[in-house]
Amino acid sequence: MAGLYNNAMQKPLMYLVVAVCLVISLYMAKKRIDRRTAALTANAPTEGKSRTDVVRRIKEGEAFVLKLDELGYFKYTDSQHLSALQNYMAKNSDPATGFPGCFTDGDSTSYSVSFRCFGADNEDLFEEGGFTGLLRDMQPVFDKMGVAMKVTAHREVWDDKNHWLNHSISLNGRPYTIFKNFKGYGWGEAMAKFTQIVNTELEIQGSDERLYPWRAANDGLVALLTEQQLQYIHSKFPGKHDRPLPLREWCDLYQVTIPE
Repeated sequence: MAGLYNNAMQKPLMYLVVAVCLVISLYMAKKRIDRRTAALTANAPTEGKSRTDVVRRIKEGEAFVLKLDELGYFKYTDSQHLSALQNYMAKNSDPATGFPGCFTDGDSTSYSVSFRCFGADNEDLFEEGGFTGLLRDMQPVFDKMGVAMKVTAHREVWDDKNHWLNHSISLNGRPYTIFKNFKGYGWGEAMAKFTQIVNTELEIQGSDERLYPWRAANDGLVALLTEQQLQYIHSKFPGKHDRPLPLREWCDLYQVTIPE
């Protein structure tokens, strides 16, 4: 009987210990959030806003960053940049100003330290060397992902007689046509083809991440995200000009036709 009694008492005691541990864990997490909120509040812009508004916005920013972290957004970020990046995104997560994905932490680079967002000036992409240049910029994240984007052939020829452009590239031995007998200024078309070609390679290689164009012309950007990350960002930032978009949606927004 004593053994049965002891067994009966052990289960409630075990549940109590688990509950206490959970409460302590939640308490410590809240303390960490409160400390970061206090630090962010001290540097947050307050013009035209009450302290209550500032604290509320920063808490919302903290929740935004925590959710992105849960979705694996920061998995490519180097440890020395992580805190600064997360603080920046928490402070600048106001839906009215757009998704705060581009943060270089003072580095003179064309991409965010998150290795998620890259400068993709549409004019540069259309000009000679633009495609291969952006691929070089993105090579560090391709290495982190374990995907290959090796340029195995590249031909870019302007025909003075016919006033048209022929541009093709091979990645990992697979050929892609970018422009064929193309006339005019193809800034948006270059952005669309770059996105399309990289996404084809990502799909072939089994990646769950895709490239999403963002803004246009000389302000063009691309973001590398999972579908879950994209949908979460869309739930927080309603403005189509202020967030990465699926390629077809971007083309519709900026009236771009993808070349065949």
